[in-house]
Amino acid sequence: MVNNTNTQKFNLNTEPRLEQILISLTRETYLPVINMLKQGLSEIDRPSVELLDKYLWLVEGNLNGKPPSIELLRREFPTLNFDNIQMINNIDELTDMVYAFINMKNWRYGSNLLVSLADKNRTQGLTDEDTDSIYKYLAKTTATDNYKSIADKDTFLDLYDKQAKLKGISFLSPELDQLTGGIMPGQICTILGAPGSMKTTYSSNIAYNAMRDGKNILYLSLEEQPLQLLSKWLSRCSLDINKPLPQKDIVQRTLDDKQKKILFDEVFEKFKSYPGKLYIVGEQDLPNYSLSTLEAKFKEIDKLARKETEHGIDLVVVDHIQLLKFAISGLDTISTINMYVSFFRQQSLSWLHEKRNVSIILLSQANREGYSYAQKNNGAYLSQHVAEASEVERASAYIISVYTDAMSQITNQLTLCAVKLRGSALPPSVIPIYEDGSVYQVGEINKTIVDLDDNIVTNDNSKITMDALDSMLGDL
Repeated sequence: MVNNTNTQKFNLNTEPRLEQILISLTRETYLPVINMLKQGLSEIDRPSVELLDKYLWLVEGNLNGKPPSIELLRREFPTLNFDNIQMINNIDELTDMVYAFINMKNWRYGSNLLVSLADKNRTQGLTDEDTDSIYKYLAKTTATDNYKSIADKDTFLDLYDKQAKLKGISFLSPELDQLTGGIMPGQICTILGAPGSMKTTYSSNIAYNAMRDGKNILYLSLEEQPLQLLSKWLSRCSLDINKPLPQKDIVQRTLDDKQKKILFDEVFEKFKSYPGKLYIVGEQDLPNYSLSTLEAKFKEIDKLARKETEHGIDLVVVDHIQLLKFAISGLDTISTINMYVSFFRQQSLSWLHEKRNVSIILLSQANREGYSYAQKNNGAYLSQHVAEASEVERASAYIISVYTDAMSQITNQLTLCAVKLRGSALPPSVIPIYEDGSVYQVGEINKTIVDLDDNIVTNDNSKITMDALDSMLGDL
């Protein structure tokens, strides 16, 4: 009698159930929990995975990210029993429940596997495939001693040495690179600026430079068409062979025959020869902007990168984050953007649920107050000038603003401002950086100087007097 009572109590109060997990999910927890369950159950419980896929479809496709009521759960999941279930409000308890549920399913799968193989062994004998199934199961369930505390001296020294050898992705500014060491894996950098301030030009030049260094880049281009963006990158590449092709002519397909030959026979070959790869994802590549759709596309590209280069994605660029504000109808703008920022932060620290860090660049629009402030303050922005997303400031290790004005078109100088540098002191002033929009170039040494007679000397050594400059600015 005692054993029966204990068994009954365990089944009712202790055994983890999918129903209790589902009713306990919130807007903030549903995605990581569902992904954790799917990852743990993918090979052992396909029916539960299908239920979880349906839950995601229901929440993201019909409920705008809001978890369903228990009445809706009863109606949509008739095979589950939601009676007499208590909701879990503590995130730690919910996490424990998820792990317990996966372990329970794993042991049941193993028990059924061993029973079926035992029956088969009595009648037919085990094949090599059957033996392999046993070993695979045991490998998944056997505890290991791989965990090492970061507080252990040898572990800390090993991690310290590995970090010291890492080379961050360059900001294309020696001053910023010296202050920060570049954008490291696991970090988010936000590029902030008003519309038309060359955010895309700057960020895509960072990506291009990283590709030349052997990094694989996933560029999520929600504003420009992939063909247009690639055309600009090819213009930038033409400089590397000292045969510059204007990006406008490549984009508008107005190259003459000689230029076409250079583009297809030389520039493209140079572009393909770099050790890293650039993968552009445009709006037409995505049926929608749901988190599950983005994750599926990212996995597809990461797999392709591994195949082509023997390692996965190193840098993700999102151009730009505010364009996701209508991805979930019915949810307010700030909540939607913050949810996506949180998603990219998770991906930077655990890329596609693997123990791998990647660097992420988020492009962000500045609000109107920010642009007005920058006009009056030599091109500098403040962190509160990020439009519509409080999570951007918290999630970003670095926020770098970009600013252009009429003078920039003459001096070829883009103005950078370090709005936030986590772990580093901010430089005392804005940072000029060379740009040449005609060939989609940012970051090379600025050859423009001012001589002793206050004449601006341009790259072709011609001089412009200050009076002429004032006249040109007036025309602009």
